[in-house]
Amino acid sequence: MDDLRCPNKPYTAPRTIEIDEIKTACMLLYIHNKEPAVVSPISSPRQPTLCPPTQPLLHMNPSCCTIIHQKFTWRNFPILDAFLCGHANEYFAHAAHNYTASQKFFNNNLTSLLIHYAYSQGYAFDTSFSFEMIRNRVRCYFKSQRKRRTVHRQPTGTHPHPHPQPQPSTF
Repeated sequence: MDDLRCPNKPYTAPRTIEIDEIKTACMLLYIHNKEPAVVSPISSPRQPTLCPPTQPLLHMNPSCCTIIHQKFTWRNFPILDAFLCGHANEYFAHAAHNYTASQKFFNNNLTSLLIHYAYSQGYAFDTSFSFEMIRNRVRCYFKSQRKRRTVHRQPTGTHPHPHPQPQPSTF
């Protein structure tokens, strides 16, 4: 786990998330009454100890960070936008199928990684955000990306669902 202070670190390229990492992250997220949990930085990776739920993952010492408020747009936070963009192919690969447990694990893990990455870059989500709200914002981000991709693939002047032209009747 990265250092949880707010230094300005350079952007690190996204990496493929292993299924074991996803399962571990999800297990940690749902241990305390389905509230997000934080792995203590001093614990070993094999036997993580959890911070108490009174110190939620979303609000780790936000005094040194820029607060991300409700109704924000991703384009106002280009480093977070780039982070999500880097995981788009993997997100769409999971989204291409019916909603599965592996997709749920991936979505939860990606949201957790985003929260930690934002914090490491000097951003913290407002206390009004819940984990589920951030996960939903991530889902909406990718949903809008999918729509943009579809629109950009359409040839100019065509509609994605063209109406058939009526055929002249012959009598």
